[in-house]
Amino acid sequence: MRKRGIAGIKDRNKIKEKTAEKAQELQKADLEHVEKQFSVFKERLEHFAKNHRSEIRKNPAFRKQFQAMCAAIGVDPLSSSKGFWAEVLGMGDFYYELSVRVVEYCMAYRDATGGLIALSTIAKSLKAEPADIETALGKLRTLGKGYQVIGKGSTAIVQAVPGEFSDDAAKLVEYSSKHNGMVCQSSVERDLGWSSLRFCSLVETLAREGTVWADAPPAREIQYWFPAVFSS
Repeated sequence: MRKRGIAGIKDRNKIKEKTAEKAQELQKADLEHVEKQFSVFKERLEHFAKNHRSEIRKNPAFRKQFQAMCAAIGVDPLSSSKGFWAEVLGMGDFYYELSVRVVEYCMAYRDATGGLIALSTIAKSLKAEPADIETALGKLRTLGKGYQVIGKGSTAIVQAVPGEFSDDAAKLVEYSSKHNGMVCQSSVERDLGWSSLRFCSLVETLAREGTVWADAPPAREIQYWFPAVFSS
């Protein structure tokens, strides 16, 4: 009985080992199949990119669909500045040229806007997609601080002044976008829970930089306007 018991245990162990070996073989086969499919898909994607290079560069909707296809295999060709994709699509040049146009536009209107310009305004003026402008500005960050996008969607603002906006300044810009570009001390203290010192020190700095304009209506508290927001 004891020998049969030991033999039974050995048989069960052999079965487990064979099952594990078979499972490994199946996993290896599945992996090889996936890798082959991935390689084929990437090859077809490269062929597609070569044939539709001009349309990918010029048509925002088409470019967005192409990006979605690339995302399926973990490729981000439009933001790459090196390698095959940049060579085939020429997107490095595309974003470089767009970033130059954005900088020129921001420089032209910096004094009038205090260095903050609505992303939608820039996009409309340059006839470019907001997403492409954000990508172009992202490339400028490698050269130093000075241009960044604050907020998201229709209320996004481009900072076009040297230095990095503080968190409080970014919050105040976002808050102003919900009030037609205007903020005042009482509403900010009430809605954001800021102290008087926190608000006053910030708006004084922004006013000196020309980022906000102060308006003192008769018998009313001072209103601070972000020209980039209320003019957008």
